[in-house]
Formats: sequence, structure tokens, C-alpha cells
Amino acid sequence: MPQIDALLAPHRNIGWDFDGTLMGHPNSPLMHDYIRRFPAKRHWIVTFRSHGLEEEVFSLLRGAYYAGAPRRADFVAILSISGWAHYSWNRIMTKRRRGWNGAETLTERYWDGWKGRACQKAGITVMIDDDASAVRGGCEVHGIVYIHPSSFDEPVTPQRWPFPPR
Repeated sequence: MPQIDALLAPHRNIGWDFDGTLMGHPNSPLMHDYIRRFPAKRHWIVTFRSHGLEEEVFSLLRGAYYAGAPRRADFVAILSISGWAHYSWNRIMTKRRRGWNGAETLTERYWDGWKGRACQKAGITVMIDDDASAVRGGCEVHGIVYIHPSSFDEPVTPQRWPFPPR
């Protein structure tokens, strides 16, 4: 059994990060293949994208990058952080880049816990995300299993599902 299958077998509701995970990670095609092979599971995209950018994930995913990527119909929904939270977090990060060393803000705590909270509310039991520093803590607090996409280390050639080989 492939490692990805074994790690995700106990989970019916699976959260997938977009940037750096479903798109842009060396194991992206492997994850796409998993999603296409297990349509009975409930797959969600959980993203920090906001301001309408979350709606372009499917055109980006199935564009020139990944011909065999999952389609919109393969996912239950996209869960995205609010525009207000995204704006506030960007302001704090700008201050920090300019040298501000204040205590952790409520915005930063909200950001770091958001994916875990969103998963818990949606009934998602596992979150696959490349950004451990912004996701793992929130997942732990809310009882969500966190998996980094590099955990799926088997060499697999993904199939172009459901299309027959050419």
C-alpha cells in the first residue's frame, strides 16, 4: 500500500492546502492522484488566500501546470480566511519586517490557529500543508492530524485519472 494511502486511510474528511502543497510541491502530482482515486472521501481546500484569489485555484491547478489535477467537482468546498484577517496579518508582518519586535498579537494568534479551527468546524480530521509553522500548532490545539506533504515520500508516477493512457 502506498504511504499516502496508509497515512490517509483513517480519514474521511481531508483538508488540503493549495499554495506549496497541491500546487508547487514535488509531491503535488501524487496528492492529485490520491484525490482522484478516492472520490468517496470528502476533500476540502483550506487556504490563506482571500480577496477572491481563492476562486482561481482550480484554473491555476488545471492550467498548464498539472493536466491530471483534480477538478472543482472533486472537492467539497474551499475554506478561506477572511479578508479582514488577511489584511491585518499583512500589516503586522510588514511591521515585523521593518524591525518591530512587539509581543505576539491577537492577529498572529488568530492566523496561526485558523486552519485548525476551520478544519474542526468543517469536520475535517487531517490537514496536509507545507507551512508547519503557521498550521501545526492550530491543528494540535483543535485535535486535527497535521501531515507535511513531504511525508509522502514514495516514488509514484501519478495516473491521468480518469483518462486512459495515451
